[in-house]
Amino acid sequence: MQVMGGNCGGIIASYVYLTRDRPRYIAGHSILIGFVCMAFFLTLFMTIWCRRENARRDAVAQQVGTQELTEEQKMLERELADNVPWFRYAI
Repeated sequence: MQVMGGNCGGIIASYVYLTRDRPRYIAGHSILIGFVCMAFFLTLFMTIWCRRENARRDAVAQQVGTQELTEEQKMLERELADNVPWFRYAI
């Protein structure tokens, strides 16, 4: 998604950095700063959410007790995707 956003940036730049706004390009820079701030806050939100979700899953695993699953059991649970109890988000 990062590469896609970067590639779309070239298209967007041709519409927000207009020659009539030069030399300061206030509108273009404002839009750019807005997108950077949005990306920062989305990254911060997702980092906090993933850490909390991992902590919640660890707490549930401690209450239930740890049990080792065989590879066959893991393959059967694979259809649950990230709802599998042993899944943890990488941060």
